[in-house]
Amino acid sequence: MNFRNLLFVIFLSLNFDIVISQCNPAPNSSCDSDNYFCSLSILNGYSCTTSPIYDYNFDCGGAGCSETQKSNAGWWKFMTNGGNITITVSYSSCTNSHGFSPSGIHFGIIESCSCFRPIICHSSCSGTSGTYTYSATLKACTVYSFWIGGCNGDVCNYSISVTGGGAPQLDPLVITESSPSPLCSTCCSEFSVNTQALCNVQYEWTLDGEIIPGARSPKATICYPEAKTFTVCCEAKIDLYEIVECNSRIKCKSVTVMDLPDARAKDINLCNYQLPYRWQCQTIKSSGEYSCEFSKSCCKYDSVIYFNVFSDDDQYCLESQYVTGVVYLDRNKNSIFETNEPIVENQIISSEPLGIITNSKTTGYSIFVRNLSTNTVKLENLQPNRWNIIPSEHQISVGTQIGKQRGEYNFALQLLQEKDLAVAVSAGIARAGRRNAITIMIENKAEDVDNYIVDLEMPSSWTFKSATEKPSSINANRIEWKINTKLKAFEKKLITVMVDIPASAKVGDQFEYKASVNLTSDEDTSNDQATWKGVIVASFDPNDKHVAVKGYSYNTNKNGDLLYTIRFMNTGSDTAFSVLIKDTLSRYLDPNTIRIVHSSHPVKLTMNNLNVANFYFDQIMLPDSSINFIASQGFVQFLAKPNAKFNLDVEIPNRASIYFDHNAPVGTNTAVFREYYITSTKEETSTSYIVFPNPVNEKLHLFSNGKNQLEYDELKITSVFGQSHSLSYVKSQKIIDISHLPNAIYFIELSYKGKSIGRKNFVKQ
Repeated sequence: MNFRNLLFVIFLSLNFDIVISQCNPAPNSSCDSDNYFCSLSILNGYSCTTSPIYDYNFDCGGAGCSETQKSNAGWWKFMTNGGNITITVSYSSCTNSHGFSPSGIHFGIIESCSCFRPIICHSSCSGTSGTYTYSATLKACTVYSFWIGGCNGDVCNYSISVTGGGAPQLDPLVITESSPSPLCSTCCSEFSVNTQALCNVQYEWTLDGEIIPGARSPKATICYPEAKTFTVCCEAKIDLYEIVECNSRIKCKSVTVMDLPDARAKDINLCNYQLPYRWQCQTIKSSGEYSCEFSKSCCKYDSVIYFNVFSDDDQYCLESQYVTGVVYLDRNKNSIFETNEPIVENQIISSEPLGIITNSKTTGYSIFVRNLSTNTVKLENLQPNRWNIIPSEHQISVGTQIGKQRGEYNFALQLLQEKDLAVAVSAGIARAGRRNAITIMIENKAEDVDNYIVDLEMPSSWTFKSATEKPSSINANRIEWKINTKLKAFEKKLITVMVDIPASAKVGDQFEYKASVNLTSDEDTSNDQATWKGVIVASFDPNDKHVAVKGYSYNTNKNGDLLYTIRFMNTGSDTAFSVLIKDTLSRYLDPNTIRIVHSSHPVKLTMNNLNVANFYFDQIMLPDSSINFIASQGFVQFLAKPNAKFNLDVEIPNRASIYFDHNAPVGTNTAVFREYYITSTKEETSTSYIVFPNPVNEKLHLFSNGKNQLEYDELKITSVFGQSHSLSYVKSQKIIDISHLPNAIYFIELSYKGKSIGRKNFVKQ
């Protein structure tokens, strides 16, 4: 090496850092540096000069980019959003101060600083100028390194062009909140943001700008220290080794937290003999206002109540007398209750002159009587074809005594029929492609029986999956159980069946489940069959109410009952320990005729007053629907008769409120039954009409069935569930277009000058 070249090398060595610093971003001399970039595109349009300094410890190089040789490489470490990239390197004016002939540059891309993971490798050293283009596919959020150096220590001018290789980008953040209701300063909320698809994303949650310790994931539990409006924020960041922030997004949400005010409870009256009286956290010893702290969800509030304490000879206290007894099956018909005789529940007992009712339970019944009066306590015989009641009533004279009256006022049921099994069937919400739960209830309404057969018929395209009792046979869509275990008097047996509804079922399709029970010498076959009519639904309110007709006749004889079904589902976030259904009865229903016929779980019926029926499922342990969709559902069915004192055409609306534990009530829809009375058979004959065809598909024809022409000025179409349907028609039109109506059973009523001509039913199919 001559002296001039030696001086040149020394000059370049001293000034290398200056040369590199003029290239932006400046390369590093080693792959293992801490200089990171969020994209490869930062090198697009980059120009620089290779270093004149070389050594034997280059990370990668040579043929195949995995051999060591003298090199003067520079390094850039980066990651991208993935996908295809194209990189072009052009170089010129190569010189070599080490005595070698100039031979150009070599360059490449490797993954994770590993020479054995080359992505791009240009190792051909030839010429003092040239242009080379390479393409590759990179993985998102993976760390790569790009290197370039002069062959054998060449100093070359070079430029780089890059297509693709942009920085990784976060999706827009969507923040959601799951909070108890109401939301108070002692409560916590569950927040979450949508999970990002790219990279190792870092999350940070803040409450009013303060970082929440430990909240480093897409989900966070945030508790509120006081009642006010808070700002909850979540920031998502893509970091490169927590040194370089490549991308970040932030999303905030306002949350208003309030404390519950005091709740004023209804005043309570007490008699002096009831003192001391324990109410929640207080012991009541005299009249006055009291309060206790209660919890509603996670909130705390004070309940304030006023107690009125009356003397024992006050009229209120004198009416607080009561009697007790049992309703039982009198097997030996001696009118004496014996321990082996079953107690019958859900029978209606009334007390006059107080005008109140109660229901019998397996523990007996208790009902108030008036003091200083002769009281009549009576068991209502709603099924006179099934049994006699002995005695029909109790006459009880009450003086000034306080509390329970002496004596057990029992009622004996003496069967007129010795064998009678009844069957009922019900089902949960039905959706295409989902599993449906069917409940069959067999009830023994007379003496003990065994050896009976239960059948279930379902739609032919549906598939049986399982049952709580193994079937004796399965023949296509018919399932049969031959049961030889004893079913005691008034005992009920439940069979739950799981079937799969085909995905081809369409929303609005109607279906039926038909159940039957077969018992040799059954003395009442009218209750041996039951049908559940359902419809395929899509989105739905899982808490609903329906009304149907059971043996009902539309005349003033008031035959038959209305069958109400209330269904419910736990759509909360935890198990419901108890469910209470409060059903406020229409004045057009007779409360003395209400009785439960079927339920999904054990239920108690109470009526504190004549217009509210309470159905209580204690310890039902109903899981939430996200854990077990089928088991989260329940129902109760009960019968009621219309009130006999109303003899006008009326609509009977009825709805219920459902309480899951101590949460706010969930209201059902209003089930409406339209009641019609036909009081004159002669008038109906002269103006009656017929509908044809029936069943009908598109056009319903109306024909006079008497001596007069058919004339009407009002037409009503109503479904069996009480839903009215509007139709376009003109006065006395004889052909009615019903093609738009869903397939179902309907009632049509014609009226003329305000008077009903008659009511017919038809089937739309």
